[in-house]
Amino acid sequence: MNLLSLPTEILTSMCLYLGVADSYALQSVNRLFLSLYQTSVELQYALECQIACVDDNPRCHLPVATRLQILRDRETAWRLLKPTFRESILVPSTTSTHYDVTRSHYVLGLRSSSSIPFADGIQSYSIQTPIENSWSVVYTENLVDFGCCIDECDLVACLSSVVGHGSILELYLHLFQHSTGNPYPLATKPKILLCREKVPRLAHQIMATIEVVGETIVLAVEASASFRWMYVLNWKTGESRCDPISVSSPDLAVLSHDLFVNPNIDQNCLDIYYIPQSSHVEVARLIQRLRLPRLRQDMSVHSIRCRAAPNLTGDGKFPKYIPGSIPFMDKPENAIMLFRLDAGLGFDWSDLSMVVHRYSIMKLLPPPSDWSIISCQTHEWQEWGPSISSWIASDEILSGDITVSNGQRHVLHGLHAPRVVGETPAPLTIQNFNPYSVRRALADAGMQVRTKRVLEHPIFCEPITCRLPYVEVISDEEYPYRRVSITDNAIIGRKYRHPGPLAIDVLHFG
Repeated sequence: MNLLSLPTEILTSMCLYLGVADSYALQSVNRLFLSLYQTSVELQYALECQIACVDDNPRCHLPVATRLQILRDRETAWRLLKPTFRESILVPSTTSTHYDVTRSHYVLGLRSSSSIPFADGIQSYSIQTPIENSWSVVYTENLVDFGCCIDECDLVACLSSVVGHGSILELYLHLFQHSTGNPYPLATKPKILLCREKVPRLAHQIMATIEVVGETIVLAVEASASFRWMYVLNWKTGESRCDPISVSSPDLAVLSHDLFVNPNIDQNCLDIYYIPQSSHVEVARLIQRLRLPRLRQDMSVHSIRCRAAPNLTGDGKFPKYIPGSIPFMDKPENAIMLFRLDAGLGFDWSDLSMVVHRYSIMKLLPPPSDWSIISCQTHEWQEWGPSISSWIASDEILSGDITVSNGQRHVLHGLHAPRVVGETPAPLTIQNFNPYSVRRALADAGMQVRTKRVLEHPIFCEPITCRLPYVEVISDEEYPYRRVSITDNAIIGRKYRHPGPLAIDVLHFG
């Protein structure tokens, strides 16, 4: 029996394992394979998922044909930057400056009373099920910050602080089940004392970032110039997995399920830590440093914020708390990482953004078998950066948020628009770094593709060459937002009403 005489079901099953290039090559072999792809909804969906760089939800209850149509509608809406529908929501409680966004939820810090100066809880809105009163609330003590692992674990981790006599600082980690608002049932210690120590010259505002992957929770905290630590814990047991690690920045991003990036503002580089999921392995090894472009001698870095979304899961599987009504989500391995630098001289700061793919940084690392034994390796900027990165002077945009990237899309509000105080109506811009989208756009004269660019900025010693290509789309409509965030299928715009509560617009793209 030869290949062509096999039953259609077997041929289809075999073709599901092919990559994009092989799938198109096979269709050009003969009419049989061309017809197979033209008639099989399953093959079309699998191929278009690869092109869109999304993972199929194995628990989705929708037919494959419906999932395929949703995917096509989503890609068309993003390509044209025209939302399929929008909703406006009033936030029921007074908000704080804390916020986050996941595939299905928009999460904000809250103040139960406008008379208190600190946040004492969080409130989240279900983006996927836009119904009235779909806000849920979790209360905690003096909130420093929070981290969400809703899609993978149904978990929200909140960091709170108590300052006693003699500048004694106590930091507590509270673990909540997002769906119920109760202490997390699988956590042995839903409230964990992180530290209790004297902190001279305590900062007016404690800064922190919290990331959760699998059973590992990593926190970077800055409470003063002498108190900058990274903590690594197993949140299920509540036990610390290593001594606190001295860092220079309270920022973190997930590179993979066991690799974390911590910007080093003292050395002007990105530090990559290996933190394996297994608690039986030595943890928190600094395995690589990636130098950033050289600053002029009189310049310094004030902060480097970072983000990559969505996060990978601890076991590498599709997040189990993603609802079955969602057919797919952006593939975490293909997501871009966004780094926002505040740098300059004195009080004259500039805001710059760098975009690089997760997988591009992964390719710079030694084999995983060496991560637990190697010494830290350092790569200079010219060795690794120009060919895989894209830079933009963020001073040119109206929103300074970090939640402006998801998957391979980067949303900008008011690119090149005048910077005016208040809610300035301005267009939205999407930069799409999906290489398949770039190739398709290069063949379309109507699409704007950015390839090689040079950023000349006074804080750097030399011009920065950027060779990471992207497709740029600018909306026809202008939007009056103070802040914007992005998810797989939505852009969220925040606007303030004076007098009145915070309002958010959710622009859905499929």
